[in-house]
Amino acid sequence: MYFHANIENQLKDIFENTTLSKNNVNNENELHDFFDGQIYKNLLKSEDGVSFKNGKAFSLILNTDGVSLCTKSKLTMWPFFLAINEISKEDRFLINNVVLAGQHNFLKNL
Repeated sequence: MYFHANIENQLKDIFENTTLSKNNVNNENELHDFFDGQIYKNLLKSEDGVSFKNGKAFSLILNTDGVSLCTKSKLTMWPFFLAINEISKEDRFLINNVVLAGQHNFLKNL
């Protein structure tokens, strides 16, 4: 069974209460955040990069992890969460800034 959530409303709520970080690209060879990765730097140089620089586009990271409801349960839940990369590192994974995109439930074989 799969459940999917309305992410549009969740994103609207986040954007009403949070400011996107400016793309503070680090020009050193050190990685401090996703901004420093070569793929993101290339994106900013591309035609689509203008939207990111103007704060009209954003990128998401997908997180998931499965859990059993209890040790004897055959049912497991796999929630799918999205976080907006352009929110500061300190605020990115705060509960108010994380989107529940969906959840997959299935019976595991024991």
